Amino acid sequence: MTRKLKIGVVPYLNAKPIIHGLEGPGGKVELVFAVPSKLPRLLEDGGVDVAIVPAIECFRNNRLTVLPGISISSRGPVESVRLFLKRGYVDEVRTVALDDASRTSVALTKVILKEKYGLSPRYISWHVGSRMEDTQADALLVIGDSAMRVEDGLPSLDLGAEWDKLTGLPFVYAVWASTSKEALDEAAPLLQEAKERGLEELVTIALKESGILGLEPGLCIKYLTECIRYDLGDEEIEGLQLFCDYTSKMGLVPDGAGIDLYGRGNIREGVVRKAD
Repeated sequence: MTRKLKIGVVPYLNAKPIIHGLEGPGGKVELVFAVPSKLPRLLEDGGVDVAIVPAIECFRNNRLTVLPGISISSRGPVESVRLFLKRGYVDEVRTVALDDASRTSVALTKVILKEKYGLSPRYISWHVGSRMEDTQADALLVIGDSAMRVEDGLPSLDLGAEWDKLTGLPFVYAVWASTSKEALDEAAPLLQEAKERGLEELVTIALKESGILGLEPGLCIKYLTECIRYDLGDEEIEGLQLFCDYTSKMGLVPDGAGIDLYGRGNIREGVVRKAD
């Protein structure tokens, strides 16, 4: 019996279009779902062959090779990565509770608060299953579908919009990556075909998932068609490089970190813009 390619993916609405039609009877793929913070370990331990990994992990782990052409990204408001302000004003934030399911969004929070607002708050971890009102922090990071369920009455920063205001570039949250170029050889055409199918069926996917998630259909349609982007082209790579510069400056990733792109090698030397 032919071994199926194991592909790790986040269990969020934003990933559904890039895995559309991958899994099914007689298919070549087995999908393994896990929160973003768990997928890099699954990849390292051989639990999956390819995974949609937090973008920041590509700077931290030089064994990862990134597949170009596909990402989970945004340009402007993203809706699903939000920093909720319990005091109502960002300049009153002294402590921040970080969603322990996230890695890239945790680093993005620190970059935005430092570079845009000049803040260096104390950071603590919290689990999204806990009640927000029980958390003593001044602000809470919530990601994924959970962020879209929070009542609109609580003030928040949309971190996709904040990054756009800071840099004018797309922000890349996650990319397809592997420690095996052979696995990427096998996965690349399957993943590209899945993306193409998904982009053609965005509204259908949104309507189906809205019922499963208990979210308004209109919200899901807007989210998939207007907020989330799925390319990894030159602008997205430039945004990744700038994010790498910011996080390196803050000591969140190693000095000299770069991005190893499948078929293109390490593109660290191609940095167009630097963090001041």
